[in-house]
Amino acid sequence: MKVLEFLIDVFSWLKIVASPFLIAAIIAITIYLNVAGILGLVLSVSMLLVGIVVGVILATRIWKTQGTTTFLARIHATPELDKVNQEKK
Repeated sequence: MKVLEFLIDVFSWLKIVASPFLIAAIIAITIYLNVAGILGLVLSVSMLLVGIVVGVILATRIWKTQGTTTFLARIHATPELDKVNQEKK
């Protein structure tokens, strides 16, 4: 059972890393399309690297403090719907 928990945590870790990376990728594409030549390429690759590093640091910090699955569960929770269900009872 520990292997399955570890795989779920790794998948959650990757989801957390993907968020800053995708933001950096959008910025990198914008830079690449607007800045001509090798400078645009260097800036966009640098932006992608920054996105990966920030994502890894953020995900690892979350993994060590509260757990990635717990973190994502709190983000995806909808307390508004819990109140609606309690009012119906």
